[in-house]
Amino acid sequence: MSKRDRTEMIQLIGNLLAKAESQAGTPEGDLFEERAFQLLAKHGIDHSQIRSGCTTADSVVREDYPVNGDYVNQQIMLLARIASALHCAAAYWLHSQFSATVVIYGVPQHLERIHLLYAPLRSRMLSQATDAPGSAFSARQLLDRRIGWMQGFTLGIRARLQAAETAAAAEADRQTGSDLQTRTLAADAKRAANAKKLALPDIQRGTYNPKLDRDSIVQGYRVGNETEIGPTIGG
Repeated sequence: MSKRDRTEMIQLIGNLLAKAESQAGTPEGDLFEERAFQLLAKHGIDHSQIRSGCTTADSVVREDYPVNGDYVNQQIMLLARIASALHCAAAYWLHSQFSATVVIYGVPQHLERIHLLYAPLRSRMLSQATDAPGSAFSARQLLDRRIGWMQGFTLGIRARLQAAETAAAAEADRQTGSDLQTRTLAADAKRAANAKKLALPDIQRGTYNPKLDRDSIVQGYRVGNETEIGPTIGG
């Protein structure tokens, strides 16, 4: 492929992705997206070369989070579930039992909210899980209960955020008499998922599947779902 042909192909793929983003969630949008991915793979074009015409505020960017210390998998799950609730896409690499990297793709306004939420929620999760009374349990049982509690907490946080986002979008749409905010958030999530897919086409789903204590999951979920998270849309 000549340099000119390659430039034209990059522009074509960018236009296809822009159309997919503008029609996110429709069969037509899915067809535009599928065609763009086919052309990317066929011609070996790097996703970073593609420009779909989004503004800076709408452009998807990547943010990396180093994760270290105890309960690395639970920290990863908390960050990934916050990202999912806030219309972003996450992936991670485990470097060791005590070290990992999480990457998040999303538009800047959502990444900023993740950054604000993650640190205090992480601190609360780790402190409340390890402070839970456990004198009646063995060390192994106590560890399982702590892990279960944290898994429940991350699920509760995700549910709490999703409910808040849905309610805020519905209120914004009510005020404008349209479904613009709901469609915008859906498009944000679609762009984030596309960016992750383009950048990491071969990444595999994690296999972490611990044995969890049901009561601890329920307790953690309740705490997470009742946690004050502050402003959501527009916050």
